[in-house]
Amino acid sequence: MRSRNDSNRWWENYLVRYLVPSIAGMFAVKWLDENSASTISVYLRFLNFDNSSLSTGQLIAWFLFGNLFCYVASYPILVFHATRVLDFKSVKGDLESYSNNPYALSILLLGLAAFFVAIFSQCHLFAALVLSILYSSYQIYRIKRAYFSFGKFGFHEKYEASPEYAFLSKLSVRRSISETTTVRNADENEEVTSEREKDLSDSYRHLREHGNSAFIFVLEIILCVLSYLVLTDEGVISSQLGSIGRLTLVWVIWSAPAVLVHLAGQHLERRFSLWTHEIK
Repeated sequence: MRSRNDSNRWWENYLVRYLVPSIAGMFAVKWLDENSASTISVYLRFLNFDNSSLSTGQLIAWFLFGNLFCYVASYPILVFHATRVLDFKSVKGDLESYSNNPYALSILLLGLAAFFVAIFSQCHLFAALVLSILYSSYQIYRIKRAYFSFGKFGFHEKYEASPEYAFLSKLSVRRSISETTTVRNADENEEVTSEREKDLSDSYRHLREHGNSAFIFVLEIILCVLSYLVLTDEGVISSQLGSIGRLTLVWVIWSAPAVLVHLAGQHLERRFSLWTHEIK
């Protein structure tokens, strides 16, 4: 039987899980600096990329820039996790169609961004804006469906719930039953049953969290390509906005759906306040 303190294993720490994506972010920042006509070098010159030896301070600053890039790139994962109830058609786990699959659409976005880089030498800013808006719009659509469409889901008809609230509510009840079984019963069979359920919940959490690293890596490549598109655009509007202005515009669009996750959390809290009144 597993120890209840196994969650303290060092390799499951968030710092370790995000270390590899942060290092990848460092190289993404360096690649953008070297391949975007030096449009951001003026902002990164204190990192002294051209020097073969970096000081400790420069290395720390470089790592922090990489961590920033990693964290911003991972925002869609926050949205997809917050709307995960939409990923399956039924309780047994049938996947939704490819048109509503965040993994398939993320890979499609990467392919389209790379296609514009390889084929077109102009309209890079336009392509980056269109792709970013479409990807962010899809995430906002998921938030709307998961949190702001309502049904009974077994609750009192007067207190309908959103799909995500119903999912999280029933999941919390299932988990509380397992924990209560362990506490109230000394019988060995009951204990084993509860431990088995705990192992299952630990397993899917670990699979999801370790999968985050791989997903973040893919999203970093996508954001890196989109950033490259806006930094290499030479149109009139681009010259007026400046390199940082263009970069900021795309990054704001990229980050906007994650901001709405805060509203989703507020929705869950407000709906939870009706808990004692919702039983039929």
